[in-house]
Formats: sequence, structure tokens, C-alpha cells
Amino acid sequence: KAEVDKLLGSTKLTLEQSERRSQELELRMQELAQGQATAEQEAQRVAQARSELDDVRKQYDQIKNENLTLLAKVDFINSEKSVAEGDLHDLLSQKEELDTRINELTTDLEKTKIQSKKDTDSAIIELILNSISSSEQILMNTSVIIENPAISALTCTPDYLETQKAPVFGAIDELEKNYECYREKLTEGKQIIRSSANFAYQLSLYLIHAKSTSNTATDITIDDKITEACKMLANEAILLLQKIKEKSTATGELFTKIKDQIEAILVLGNGLTRARGDVERIGDLVEDELQ
Repeated sequence: KAEVDKLLGSTKLTLEQSERRSQELELRMQELAQGQATAEQEAQRVAQARSELDDVRKQYDQIKNENLTLLAKVDFINSEKSVAEGDLHDLLSQKEELDTRINELTTDLEKTKIQSKKDTDSAIIELILNSISSSEQILMNTSVIIENPAISALTCTPDYLETQKAPVFGAIDELEKNYECYREKLTEGKQIIRSSANFAYQLSLYLIHAKSTSNTATDITIDDKITEACKMLANEAILLLQKIKEKSTATGELFTKIKDQIEAILVLGNGLTRARGDVERIGDLVEDELQ
């Protein structure tokens, strides 16, 4: 019985150990089952991660290719930009050169215009002065002519001399008006040339007619007075033209004196008519006495 109890105890112990081992195995099996599930989940996660990684790699490759394309475009654009910048630099350099040349040409043009205007103005002034000097010379020649005994044969009536007043006064008025314009504006030189020449011409005609009128005088005193008045008139006219060449403001008095001198000569000429009438009456009386 003791052996049986011993055997029973040993068997019971073995049974308990077997149960424990069985429980441990079941627990291990459970753990293994759980581990397998976890491994499968991990495997799925790994597979999913690999799939996502593949997608990321594909996206990366795509982005990399796009970046390479963009880099190529950037390189091309930079190359084109460099070329454009070079061209722009060349154009800017050319523009600067052109601007400098334009400024030089503009300056030269302005200088040329200024010099051309000076030359033109000088030429106009010289032409005007020469023309007025020619008019002076006409009056000087006329002054010499009226003192020449060779014209003593020329005669003119006081009445005809009177008709010369209007043309010469018209020439004087025209000269005075154009002179005022000429003093204010150089471009009126054409008018002053024409009017000064007309003045010299009309006044010379008047002087010659006045001297011819004096040649009809029976009284040499009247002849001398008219001749002297003509010389004074010629000198005043010459002085007037000289003042005009100087652009003097003191010409108004000379214009008036010239007109007054013309009137004075007309008065002397009309005196010849009265004197001639007196001589004729005296001649008639003498003739009557002789009869």
C-alpha cells in the first residue's frame, strides 16, 4: 500500500506536471497564434509600407525627372538670359555711343545754326549797308551834277517842279515807315533797301529839276539861292541815309528838315514865276515908251 500510495503520489505528481505542461503548451500555442497574427499584420504593414515606398519612389523618380527637365529648362533659360544680357549690354553700349553721337551732332547742329544765322544776318546787314551806300552815292553824284556848269542848259518850269513834290514826299514817307520796321526787325531789310533806293532816285530827280528850274532865273541871286538850297537838301538826305545805316533814333528831325527844305525850294521856284512876270511887265512898259 505504501508503494501504491507512493506510486499514486508519483503518478499524481506526474499528472500535475503534465497538466502544467499542457497548460504551458496551450499558453505557448496561444502566444504563438497571437505572434503569428501579429506577424501577419506586420507583414501586411510591411507590404503596405513597401507599396507606399514604391509609390513614393515612383513619385520621387517622377519629381526627379521633372526636376531634371526643369533644371534643363532653367539652364536653357539662363543660357538665353546670358545671351540676351550680352545682347542688351551691346545694345546699351551702342545706345550710349549713339546718344553721345546724337548729342555731338545736336551740339554741332546748334552751333552751325547759330553760326549760319550770324553769317546770314551779317550778309543781310552787309547787303543793306551796301545798298544804302549806293543810294548815298546816287545823291552824292547828284550833288556834284547840280554844281556842274554843263547842266546850265537844262530848264524846268516851277509848275512842273511842283508836280515832283508828291512823288518825293511819298518816297520820304515810305522810307520813314520802313525804317521804323527795319529798326525793330532785321528781316524787313528788303523793304529798307527798296525804299532807300526809291528815296535817292526820287530826290535826285527833284534836285535836278530844281536846278533846271533855277537855270531859268534872270536874277542870279535866286539861281544861287536855289542851287545852295539844293546842295543843302542833298547833304541832309545823305546824312539821313548815314543815320539809317547806324540804326540811329535821331532820324525824325532829319525827315522833317528834308520836307521843309523841299518846300523852301518850291517857294524859291514860285518866286521865279513872279520875277519873270515882273520882268515881262517891265519889258512891255519899256516897249510902250519906245513906241
